[in-house]
Amino acid sequence: MLNKQTSRLHRKASTQFGYFTAKQAISCGFSASNQTYHFNCGHWERIDKGLYRLPDQETSFESELTRWLLWSRNNRDLPQARVSHETALALYGIGDSMASEVHLSVPPRFQKKPPPGVALHKRELRRVAVRRWQGFPVTTPVQTLSDLLGKAETGRWKGWAVSMLSRGLVEEADFAVHNLLFPEEAEARHAASTGAEIKTRGGYGMTSGIRQVGRWELRRAQAGFTLVELLVVVAIISILASLLMPTLRAAVETSRQMVCANNLRQINLAMVNYGDSWNNWITPGLQSASYCWFNLLSESKNFSSYTYAGGPALPNTNFGLLYPQSFKCPSESIGFGYYGATPPGFTYTHYAANSWLMGTYGAAPYDIYHRWSCITAASKTIFITDNAVYNNSTCSYLKYMSYRHAGGVENTYITGGDASARTPTGKTNVMYADGHVEAKRYLEFERRTTEAADTNTSYPTRDVGYKR
Repeated sequence: MLNKQTSRLHRKASTQFGYFTAKQAISCGFSASNQTYHFNCGHWERIDKGLYRLPDQETSFESELTRWLLWSRNNRDLPQARVSHETALALYGIGDSMASEVHLSVPPRFQKKPPPGVALHKRELRRVAVRRWQGFPVTTPVQTLSDLLGKAETGRWKGWAVSMLSRGLVEEADFAVHNLLFPEEAEARHAASTGAEIKTRGGYGMTSGIRQVGRWELRRAQAGFTLVELLVVVAIISILASLLMPTLRAAVETSRQMVCANNLRQINLAMVNYGDSWNNWITPGLQSASYCWFNLLSESKNFSSYTYAGGPALPNTNFGLLYPQSFKCPSESIGFGYYGATPPGFTYTHYAANSWLMGTYGAAPYDIYHRWSCITAASKTIFITDNAVYNNSTCSYLKYMSYRHAGGVENTYITGGDASARTPTGKTNVMYADGHVEAKRYLEFERRTTEAADTNTSYPTRDVGYKR
C-alpha cells in the first residue's frame, strides 16, 4: 500500500503523463536524498536534470509535449515554452503528430540549448496569441497560420487553412483582420483588379483563403487605414498634446526659474567680495547719479543702451561678475532699451536692489548706506529681487517686484503705475543676505506689524532682518 507522500506524487504525475519535477517531488515530501534513493532503486526514471518519470508509462504525442514543456521550466518551476508551428497544428489535429521535430516558442532570453528533435523559436508572444488546448499552452490557430505563412509549401498551407475553417477553429473575418492571404499574390491581385471569378474547391476560395465573396473581400483584406481611422488617430494625438503641453511649459518655466536663482547667487557672491574689499560696506544700491549696484559689481561699463540720468556708468572697480548674462532673467521676455519707447525696455537690469538696506543716492528716506554688521537675521534680510520697473534698479515696495515665475504674467508696470490694481499670480525670486534664494508669492512675504497688507503701503524690505 502506498504511503501518503507517494500517493500525492502519483496523483500529480498522473496529470502529467507520468512526469514530475524535483520541486514537485519536494512539495510532496521527498527530499533530495529520497529522490536519489528512489532513482537508484528503479522506482523513478531520470529523464533530465530535475525531471523524473514513473516507470512503465506509455509514450504518446501528448506525453512528449509534456516532457518538453517541463524541460523548459524556469527557476520557479514554470514552463516557458509554448507549442507552436507544425506541432501546434498536430495538437489541433490537423498536422502530422509523428513529425521528426517538436516546435516550441520560448522567450528571447531562454538559455537552455535544445536537444535533438526539438526546434526552438525565440520570440515574445502576446497573451492573445496563446491559448490552452487539451491542457497545453499553444499558439492560437490564427497565430499558427501566421507563423507558417511563407515557410511551408503553398498547397500545404492552403490545406491547413481550409481545414481550420471547416472545423470552426478560425473564422472568415480572422483572415482579413490579420491580413492572412495565401502567398499567391499575383493571382490575388489579378482577381481583385479584374473582378474575375475565382475557382473554388469545397466552397472555399483558392486565392483569398476565405469563403469566396469575390473582389470586395480581397480588397478589404489588403486595405490600409480609412479616413475615419486617421482622423481618430489625429484627434487622440491632439488631445494628448493638449494634456502634455501645460506640463512641458511648467517644466521649462521651472528650469528658467532655477537659472534666475543661480544668477542671484552669483550676484550675492560678488556683493560679499565687494564688502571684503570696501571695509564691510554693503554694495550701494545707487552710489551717485552714475554708479548703480550692478555697475559696481560688473566689468561692463555700460550694461544697457541707456544710463542713469544720461551719464556714463563707469565702474570704479571690478568684483568678479564677468558675465552680464547674470543680470538677465530668462523668464522675462522684455529686453533692454529705453523705458519710454514703444515697445518699452528695461533701462538697466531685470533685478532690483533693496533700496532701504543698500541705499539710494539723493532719495530720502532711502539715502542711508549700511555695513554688513547691521544685519541681525541674514535669512530674513532681502538683498535682490526680480524687478518690475523698467527704468529703476532698486526696490522699496512689494509692487515693484516682478512675479513673473511659476505661471505669473509678465509685468507691464511702469513707474507711476498703480500695482494695487494688479493681482500677482506668480512668484518672484528673492535673494537674501545669507545667499539663499526663495521663490515667493505676494502673500508669503513677512511684513512689519505696523504695515497694512496693501501692495502700495507694505514693504517687507524695510527694517526686516537688519537695523537701520
